[in-house]
Amino acid sequence: MKMLAILFLVFIAIGTVYGWLDFHVVGTVAEGDSVTAIVLDDSLLYASNGSGGVFIANISNPTAPYLVVSMPSLHGHANYSADLFLYGDTLLVIDNVLSRYDISNPLSPVFLDSVSVTADHMYAATHWSDTVAIVSWNNWIMVDFSDILAPVVLGFESCLDIIQDVTKAGDILVFESEHSNRVFLFDISVPTAPLSLGIHTFADSVKLWGVRAIDDTLIFLGGGVLNIADPLAPILVSVVPSVPGEDPWGDWCTIINDTAYMANPKWRDTLRGDLLVVDLTDPTTPVIIGEDILAGWRGANAIAARNDTVFLGYYELFPSPGVVILARGTLDVAESPQMPLFSSMSISPNPFNSSITISLDFGSESRSGEQIGSGTAAAPEGAEIEIFDMNGRMVDNISVGEGLVPSRTTGDHKGLPYETIWSPDDNICSGVYLVRAKIGGSEVTKRVVYLK
Repeated sequence: MKMLAILFLVFIAIGTVYGWLDFHVVGTVAEGDSVTAIVLDDSLLYASNGSGGVFIANISNPTAPYLVVSMPSLHGHANYSADLFLYGDTLLVIDNVLSRYDISNPLSPVFLDSVSVTADHMYAATHWSDTVAIVSWNNWIMVDFSDILAPVVLGFESCLDIIQDVTKAGDILVFESEHSNRVFLFDISVPTAPLSLGIHTFADSVKLWGVRAIDDTLIFLGGGVLNIADPLAPILVSVVPSVPGEDPWGDWCTIINDTAYMANPKWRDTLRGDLLVVDLTDPTTPVIIGEDILAGWRGANAIAARNDTVFLGYYELFPSPGVVILARGTLDVAESPQMPLFSSMSISPNPFNSSITISLDFGSESRSGEQIGSGTAAAPEGAEIEIFDMNGRMVDNISVGEGLVPSRTTGDHKGLPYETIWSPDDNICSGVYLVRAKIGGSEVTKRVVYLK
């Protein structure tokens, strides 16, 4: 009973202090394209397509995005576009070359020129002010763009390992090694004379996804937080519980208002979320506060977010949905009847010790678009419920034909048109579980605590 009480208190504490962020798929754009980086600007989305090209999409209505223009590689080869940045009316694309486009008219971008900086593939980049640091195989360079028409290479440095990610915190550049669980630090207070500060290696238990600066002294690693206030002696201040071990290739994380949004490629664990959200308000106790599992897709490789909307880009090693748009809360999806969405899911009691009632509302339209009437929608064909443990293992599932029936019209479930009962098998242990309801590309996930 002591362990059950602890589980209950942990669930209540996390749910009360942090909350749990639910996201819903509301749109897709550029299906079939690879996406390695995403930049947002007003109503437009700019993305590198993983083969030296770029596409631009209009996202003024996230439920009905559309492709504005697609620009293939201009260099006659299929390079891996590592990143891209906006400099006013100039779009800078990081590839084996630095390509620049005039986007003063986004409907008709104009290629300006390119600068060759290395013969190696580029994996990542970061920028500040007018300077870009670019990771290329086992070396890196800095380029000054204060004169956009005449960029200047400031320096070229080598590292011991293949480098996959880079971020800047204060005057320190932090690099992630691709094959070793370690980071490299360089002092760039004098840009033309970078100074190596050494290597920091982590235990295998620390899941190193990449590097993203939280502020001038804290670095988010995906699986933990590193303090580099003393760059000669960095300190791991925390580990993020339950983060899977992954190795993203692209622009894998964005941090907004102490919240980290992570694109999970699911190379190793296909049952974890494509989107992970980590609260970094207290860097000493980071915690996952959101996870969205998109069934059937792998290779989430780039991410951008704003105003409770997340843009998740996929790499083309698997059939790619391009950019998937997820919204938190009640974004209006009336203009997307081809993608039926759950209006809500209610679970009670929670915590529970024998069974739970799962109630679903599929909204005011059926899958075929037939108008049913508010609160009385038919359950779309193919709707199902899946239950996962916190290790991502599915422990049970219920399809629409197995007990999902019209609900009662009284009590706590009034207005929710379909419900089912889940009673865990005897071999299912006490703990925290994820209940996921899905139909097509739409899904909603909630947590429950089972006190056996």
